[in-house]
Amino acid sequence: MIFDMIAAAALASTQGSGGETPFTSFDNSIPGWSVVRRPDGCFSYTTGGGPADTSLNIFYKVDEGAAPSLILLFSNESWRLPEESVRGFRIQFVGSDGDWTNLSGDSLQDMGDGDNIGIVSLDFDETAIPLMLTDVVRGTGLNFYRDTGLLDRLLLPNSPAAVGRLLDCVRTVTTQPIATVPTR
Repeated sequence: MIFDMIAAAALASTQGSGGETPFTSFDNSIPGWSVVRRPDGCFSYTTGGGPADTSLNIFYKVDEGAAPSLILLFSNESWRLPEESVRGFRIQFVGSDGDWTNLSGDSLQDMGDGDNIGIVSLDFDETAIPLMLTDVVRGTGLNFYRDTGLLDRLLLPNSPAAVGRLLDCVRTVTTQPIATVPTR
């Protein structure tokens, strides 16, 4: 699923809406971001513009009958990661008070379609969704760490628009109430 989401983001960012695939483009008009719809939610995708060329997918998952969740997927072709569930990830937002420490996440190496992409997946429950999305909106960038080692710095230009359109997209795939966040 993770590689499919990353590939779909890249594909949808180059296509218009439509088609009978599980992924469809929702909005490609935000500079640096793509918003993509799936049957079980939506995600915003950016390459982040950091020195290590890390991509960020923000997936707002809304399975009917289950509580919504937010999954942040960081991916980078130069990362070589063992498959494991570990603590010690940190997301420190620049331009915001957000500093999420000692996060649990899953790391893996996705070899889908011959690519070799290191991926870190961080899951957040329903109560954390508005807090995390607020930090994304208010932040101008983020620093992503594993333990004390910096993995990458990502820029977040146009993040208020990207999060706003992500929430608009989610409203098209569910009748559940969704998070609200302030604008910058």
